[in-house]
Amino acid sequence: MALSDADMELLDLQRSALTTGTSPGAPLGDAARDPEVIKTWEARRSAQREAYGQWVAAGPIHIGNCLAFDTGHPVPLEHVIRFDLDKLDLVYRVADPEMARLGKRFESEKEFMAANPNLARARAAAAPLSAAALDPRGGAAELDDERKASARAPQSTDAKAAVKQAGSTEKKEG
Repeated sequence: MALSDADMELLDLQRSALTTGTSPGAPLGDAARDPEVIKTWEARRSAQREAYGQWVAAGPIHIGNCLAFDTGHPVPLEHVIRFDLDKLDLVYRVADPEMARLGKRFESEKEFMAANPNLARARAAAAPLSAAALDPRGGAAELDDERKASARAPQSTDAKAAVKQAGSTEKKEG
């Protein structure tokens, strides 16, 4: 199967990263020796990390009719601000801006919960599950067991006599 131009560019980029030891997208050749180019490239890279490294989707996020972000995917800061995704509790903060610029995330659960008070409220508001909610038959297990037990139990002689008598009265009337 023939490779597309984009695939070929990606393979070339991977090969250059392996052979030169530089990170993908880094300037190569004469530009790599210019300190201003490197400084600009690092600034752009940290800005991109800051934009994409602060928030992740709490669940699938649709913008219009399209799935924009799936659960756990990074959500750019621009979308969080423009669509108020944080106020709608659709995203979780995983890093503050300074950490995101460095490509880091919160290291502890305590830091994560402090940055996401909405998550703490949601966990506290969740009602405990009853045993009936966990039953695959919708909480009717005891009713099902009672019905099965009554079907297996032998009928008493009085009940058999009542059934016979009801059948004989129907014959006389008919």
